[in-house]
Amino acid sequence: DRAGDLHRLPEAASYAVKPVAGADSVGLQFLPREEVAARLDGTVLAQPRVDFRYEVSFVYVDRGFRYALHAPDPERRWELVPYEPTGTDLAFAGRFVEWNGLAHGVTRVDACRTREGELLL
Repeated sequence: DRAGDLHRLPEAASYAVKPVAGADSVGLQFLPREEVAARLDGTVLAQPRVDFRYEVSFVYVDRGFRYALHAPDPERRWELVPYEPTGTDLAFAGRFVEWNGLAHGVTRVDACRTREGELLL
């Protein structure tokens, strides 16, 4: 979210720039790298644009997995359907649940499934 940290991001054809305090795709823009720095004022964040098949969300309550939902169509990310995670999927999401150290409460781990089948946070 700081222009001074832009060099830390990997090179990409374009970057997703979105509000820090936002949801869904409200305010989302895709920009070339040379336009990103001017937008990083602390109210938005930037990340390399990833070509993905779909998004998936894993929901945990008190560190226990409860359910997963996914949006099969990247152009209609608000249309969620139940998702049956694999053991590998749960291991991926579980790493972030363990990392955050929250013993009680709801944790949602959002990821993208790449064209190659990998999950990215």
